[in-house]
Amino acid sequence: MLLEHLKIADAPYREAIAHALAKIHQKDPRPLISLALTAEEKPVLLGLLRALELLGSSDAIPVFQRAIQNPDAEVRRAVITALASREETRAQQVLLEALRDPDPRLRIDAARTLWAVDPHTVLQALARDPAPEVQEAVRRLLQESARG
Repeated sequence: MLLEHLKIADAPYREAIAHALAKIHQKDPRPLISLALTAEEKPVLLGLLRALELLGSSDAIPVFQRAIQNPDAEVRRAVITALASREETRAQQVLLEALRDPDPRLRIDAARTLWAVDPHTVLQALARDPAPEVQEAVRRLLQESARG
């Protein structure tokens, strides 16, 4: 029932549904993970990604690994947001993959997220990035780090 509502939900309603799904599946996220791995409709996938973010289960990493390759930038951005506070190596590997995203804005988001954990890797990955906005973001990250 809630999944059907995700198909037509606007962002605030989708957020409420995601919270409800996370609450329902807090003890066993496997059904939610299975649904997210097979979701094809963007609003449904966005809602499920948010619910899995709220749950914080490392079992959901395969969902994020799959979603980071989605052709839709909004879905890929949702993955970066969902993994921003995660410290597991597998979550960071998904974020490293996002440093090669075709959208420069998403590369910047991934760089900001990973910077606190591994600035050296971010610098290596983006040192020769062709997008001026990415180069500027890396420069700002370096300046902020120098200031402490």
